[in-house]
Amino acid sequence: MVFKKVIEKLENEKIDDTYIFRLGDFPVMITAVHTMNQLRSDGTYKLGEPFTKGIARYVAEKTGVFNFIKLGDTGIDSNRFLFDEYKRKLVDYIKDNEIKLVIDLHGAGRNRDFDVEFGTLDGITINSMIMNNLEKCFKINGILNIKYNEPFKGGGVTQAVYERTNIDVVQIEINRKFRDLNNSSEMEKICKSLIMFIDKNYK
Repeated sequence: MVFKKVIEKLENEKIDDTYIFRLGDFPVMITAVHTMNQLRSDGTYKLGEPFTKGIARYVAEKTGVFNFIKLGDTGIDSNRFLFDEYKRKLVDYIKDNEIKLVIDLHGAGRNRDFDVEFGTLDGITINSMIMNNLEKCFKINGILNIKYNEPFKGGGVTQAVYERTNIDVVQIEINRKFRDLNNSSEMEKICKSLIMFIDKNYK
């Protein structure tokens, strides 16, 4: 019950800024760019990905790592490949703070045949040992249906970090069933997996 209340507060807290940047004590950055509805050029909306913001904030607070979250619609999807303001700021934060890993959180639909999917541009954006350790932490917490790079190989955030820095980066797609407040115990498994991984590998 405590987790449910905390994650709900972090997800729904009203913040007027376009971005949240949280300084950390350990060299990991957790990002989330699809936290809001975004107006497309054709007048339709790309819906936000619920609880990517809450999960990112929760894990950052519990582990003491860095956080960079997009909250406002700037008219640009920051996970597309245009090098926008969000990605410029992200690369600067990485360099200024000697970040070693970026974890970019996204949300997938319930119909996807995975619990989580790791996007690494077909295996080139992250050290294989680090990747294996990340997968192990998810499996320890009961998240077993894990896919790689199919269909989500990593978007503009992954690409920008890979091309402009020398650090590891992974996009994590989280199935909607693990981002449901009515089933918060499943969401807590995601958070526990990420916390375990960070605590074991970056502290």
